[in-house]
Amino acid sequence: GVHETCAIIDSPSIRGRVECWTLGYDGEVHDLVPIAQGAVEVAVGEHHGCVRSEDDSVRCWGKNVGGETGKAEYGEAMFPVRITGLEGPIAIRASKTTSCAILRDRTVRCWGALTTSNSVPVITSVPRPIEGLVGVQALTLGVGFGCARMKDEVRCFGDDSAGQLARARILSNETPQRLPLTDIVDLAVGADHTCARAKDGTVSCWGGSDCNQVGLGVSTPRVITKVPN
Repeated sequence: GVHETCAIIDSPSIRGRVECWTLGYDGEVHDLVPIAQGAVEVAVGEHHGCVRSEDDSVRCWGKNVGGETGKAEYGEAMFPVRITGLEGPIAIRASKTTSCAILRDRTVRCWGALTTSNSVPVITSVPRPIEGLVGVQALTLGVGFGCARMKDEVRCFGDDSAGQLARARILSNETPQRLPLTDIVDLAVGADHTCARAKDGTVSCWGGSDCNQVGLGVSTPRVITKVPN
């Protein structure tokens, strides 16, 4: 995450213990109290984290701006909060103020601050389905947006202020938008841009480019040349 790092640690006495540490305002590294055990996956956002455990439970903790920890009230969740409404989570993701899970039926549910078509975030501490995402194989989250890879397509949803949804017209949308890409095997996102790698090794990127991360700021996937093998 931006201010926190977590690791899953196995020992002879405890399996799947999660430990986190953070860089304090004094510039020193501070250890945090172990927050879980039996963990199989951990995801860290800007100021919060989530852990998925062997018993199929998901718990989140940390700063709670928009319900990203599953806590209904504003304010920090000092102890992990169990997220309800997730049937068989198989993967979790966390970003700035959003948390998501891929379920066993390959659909996606998210909670926290979700950007809608009018660019006004919907604040929810209860997981809500992202309509149109079925058969999801991989999910990535940027700041206020996400992209999912299915068998034959890529769809992105949320904030589109920098062209993150790869549409000719900049328009945020909670409904996932299909991108003009095929045979994609890998996705990676930054704060406001995304890159996709195809089976033939071609890499295409789109979205924000304030640091020239996509060559030029583009809302249509652009093939990146001279990518080293």
